[in-house]
Amino acid sequence: MILPVSKIWIDYFNGEQTPQTQLLHELLTNEVILTGDIILTEVLRGFRQERDFKHAQKLLLGLPFR
Repeated sequence: MILPVSKIWIDYFNGEQTPQTQLLHELLTNEVILTGDIILTEVLRGFRQERDFKHAQKLLLGLPFR
C-alpha cells in the first residue's frame, strides 16, 4: 500500500514529470493507493477549473481512506 503526500498528487494533476509522479502513474493501475481526508482536501482545493476538479474528485474518491 502506498500513501502519496499532497505534493505528489498536486504535481501529478498539474502534469509535472518527476520521478514521484511517474511512479504514482505506474502504481495507480497496479497497487493499492491510499489517501486521507487532509490530503484529499489539500489536493482538491487547488483546482481552478471545475472540470479538472470534478475529474480529480472522481478519481480520488475511488481510493480507500485510512
